[in-house]
This record gives sequence, C-alpha cells and structure tokens, in this order.
Amino acid sequence: MKSLNRLRILLVVDDYGRIDSYGGGDIIAQTLCAGLRGRGHQVDVACCQSAVSAMSADRRIHKTFTAKCIWRRATLARMLVITLADLGRWGVLLRRVRPHVVYCLHQSGLSIPAITAINRTAVPKVYRFGHEWVRLHYYADKCVWTRFWERRWGGWLLGAAHAGSRRILSYLVPTTRRRLAIEQAVFNSHDLVERYRRFLSPATRCYVLPNAVDTRVFTQHPRGNDRPRRLVFVGRLVPHKGVHTLIRAFALLRDEEGTRDLTLTIVGASTNNVCVKGLRALAMELAVSDSIEWVGGVHHLGVAKYLHDSDLFVFPSTTRGPGVTVEGCPSALLEAMAVGLPVVARLGPGVDEVVRDGETCVGVRSDLPRDLADAIRLAIDSQGLRRLIVANGLRAVQRNHSLDGMLDATERVLIRAAAENRAPRATE
Repeated sequence: MKSLNRLRILLVVDDYGRIDSYGGGDIIAQTLCAGLRGRGHQVDVACCQSAVSAMSADRRIHKTFTAKCIWRRATLARMLVITLADLGRWGVLLRRVRPHVVYCLHQSGLSIPAITAINRTAVPKVYRFGHEWVRLHYYADKCVWTRFWERRWGGWLLGAAHAGSRRILSYLVPTTRRRLAIEQAVFNSHDLVERYRRFLSPATRCYVLPNAVDTRVFTQHPRGNDRPRRLVFVGRLVPHKGVHTLIRAFALLRDEEGTRDLTLTIVGASTNNVCVKGLRALAMELAVSDSIEWVGGVHHLGVAKYLHDSDLFVFPSTTRGPGVTVEGCPSALLEAMAVGLPVVARLGPGVDEVVRDGETCVGVRSDLPRDLADAIRLAIDSQGLRRLIVANGLRAVQRNHSLDGMLDATERVLIRAAAENRAPRATE
C-alpha cells in the first residue's frame, strides 16, 4: 500500500439509518460515514439484515448479519444455519471490500457468531465501546441464566441451549487471561474508559473521542426573552432515559402557580411498546396528558424543528446504582446546546463531562421528580441564568464537539491502526 491517506474502511454497526428511531449510535455512524466519504475515503457499512435503512439505495450498505434478537430465539438447527450464513456473507464481503481497517462502531444488536467472526478477522480493527457493549457480548456468564427470553412451552429448553451456546462462543473470542485482546479501543467519555479498562488487555490503546454535532443542521435559533413555557425531551423511550421522572416532575409543575401553562413535547420512539404504554398511562393518571405532545419517531434531520420550536430542553436520564450512568456523551444534549436551548440535565458520569451545573446547564443530582421539577422551575424563573447557559453551551459545542474535530481524531486513529497492520493481504 503506497499511501494511507485514502483508506478502505468497513464500518460495522447493528442498525444503520433507521427512519423512525433516534439513537446515538445510529447518528454517529451516519455522521462518520458521510464525513469520511467526504474526505475521500471509501466507506462500506455492514449491518443487520433486518435494518430498515433510510439509505437503502446506497450500494455500499451491506445487510450482512442476522440480528441478535432473531438468532437467540432460534432452535439449535436454525442457529447453525444462521451462523453458517452469517460467516459466509462476512467472508464474501471482506473479499469484495478488502478493507484496510474495520471500525466496529455499534454492535449491541449483532448475534454472537457475527461478533466472533469479526473478532477473528485478520484485518486491523478499531472498536468503539458503548455503556453495555462488553457486558452484552463477551461476559456471557453474567447473564447466562437470566429470563430464558420467553416463558412459554419449550422456552426453558431453548433458553438453556442458547445460554450454553453463548458460553461456548464466548471462549472463541480472542482474550488474554479473560481480558479482551483488542489493539485499539475508542470511548466517547472518560467515565467509560475507567469503567471498562479492566476488561481490556493492558496492551490495548484507548482513545477518548467525544461525540460531535453537525451545526449545519442544528443551527442556532434566536429566541426572545419571554418566559419559557414549552419543554422538550428527545431520545429513545426506554426506562433508563427517565421519561417517567420527567412526566412526574411536569405534573408537579402544572400544579404550581406560575407554571400552569407549561407544555411538554416528547420526541422519540421505542421498540418496547410496554414502556410507551406505561408512560402514556402515567400521564393520564397524573392528568397531564392533554398538555403533552407525543411526536413519536422522527428522522434525525427532523429533530431540529422540534428543538427550534421549544424553550427549554430537559435531559432526565437516570442512573443504575451509585455513580453508574447509562450515558456516554449524549448526542441529544449536544444538539440542544447547538441550537441555543437552555438545558436542565440529570448529572451523572459521562453527562458531567458534557455539561456543568450553573455554567452550561441547570443540574440535577438525584432521580427524584421533585428535584427535577425544582431545577426546571429555577431555569424558568431566572432569565440571567438561561442566557449564561445558552452562551456557554454554544461555546462548548464549538470548542469540544465540532464535527471537523471528531472527523480529524477518527481519521488519525484509523490511519494509525491501518499503518500498524501486519496482514499484507488486507492492504494490497
């Protein structure tokens, strides 16, 4: 290979370009793909066959793998068929693309055989770790006997078979004394590095690359000095996002003098219908459903409209135990800051690397609805504080979360990984 200035990159994700959902992994995958292609690199995407792609006409998006949710419910015979098919398609794709480097960006939805095949590929790999990535894919013994998926006839037998398969396949992963033998690992927060470093080989080179926001889409939107009355939440409707806490806090504010005219817009979808029904039932129970707009799933490019039409962004994501969050570097938070929205945020590891209480947000340090309601009320009542938060937020996005900065850092990591490749057949 004469030059590494133009790479052939194979980007591995679970879903890619979903039309009606909003997830940080999808957003970053699309942003990186477009940005790296714009810089002259060849980028192919390998994703699940079940992915509903908004860019299905793109010939460089390859639906190669079976989704984990399909594979894990199969009979043993079906598991074998799926595994062989996945391995075959993966091998064909590698021979066709001949990548200089594989960037494993978001894999929580891929089946165990797919993960194993990727790990054992000789091409240099860079892994981007999310908050549950290691637990889901490598340390199967932590969740081997949980739930048995579906408690129906034969479910216990399938559960036992799948649990055994996970345990067997986990030993096929390249490890060093039960640590992952990974050369390059990317995290989007220092908290994730500290939390997962113990799972990685001492030789693993770790990078912290915070998420970025495209300020050409999420542009600053001028607002007057009127008292805020339109609250907005953007994100997936799953329990750990804390939307239930937000609805309870909203109900408390609606009962108070001076905030009775508040409205709440909830932008986002979920594959968990039980969760969504529970949230709607909670709003009905608290008698605030008439003041809540449920937008549902919105394509990423359409999110800016709802941010522009709102006055205050609320990020109520909860924690899982003392000092453990489910967030890394939240894209929704960055986008709200980029359009000039004042932010109220539940502070936790990862989130506190993006925003600071009293500087770029009004911070909340508990999951109690009362504390969240008080923080929202403070932001509403203090015009000076809102101005300070907006100004500091815009500067923080420009300084720490620019799209060009993220692309520059990603390029450096991928070029370094490809340059250290010792497999000549992958770089010819």
